[in-house]
Amino acid sequence: MSVCERLVGVAVCGVTPGLLAGCGGLLRGGVSYGPGRGIGEGYLVEYLDASPAPGTFLAEGSQVTFNIKVRYSLMRAETGRIQLQFGNQSGERVLRGTVAVVEIQKCKTAIANVTQQVTVPAGIWELVAYVFVVPDGEKHPVGELRINYLVGPR
Repeated sequence: MSVCERLVGVAVCGVTPGLLAGCGGLLRGGVSYGPGRGIGEGYLVEYLDASPAPGTFLAEGSQVTFNIKVRYSLMRAETGRIQLQFGNQSGERVLRGTVAVVEIQKCKTAIANVTQQVTVPAGIWELVAYVFVVPDGEKHPVGELRINYLVGPR
């Protein structure tokens, strides 16, 4: 099975799934990557699985445990971290204080799970889980994984 076959629902255009109609990069699902994605940077994150599944409807005020499985590469530094944080449909950060971190070591490829329980905020229509590989010393990581979820009233 090729990488493309395993990554159903992945786009590499760096825009939200709603804007990808003419892109051809989104197969289905609500998973995309931010701009700058590429192993040339010395680090990379790839989507493998997520619970809840991308595109799942989340009710405002509900407690949800996100469990995201990724494949990553870290060649730019000896150590780093995988970081999970959340934003809304405009890319504005929400749920401050709920950043989950998994410490990682330099490697060509490995698999990691990052888990975080959150309360779905009211007043947004989309919750985006952002997953970054952050090499030690990197202030502005690129090529983040974006997993989109619909939000509405119960």
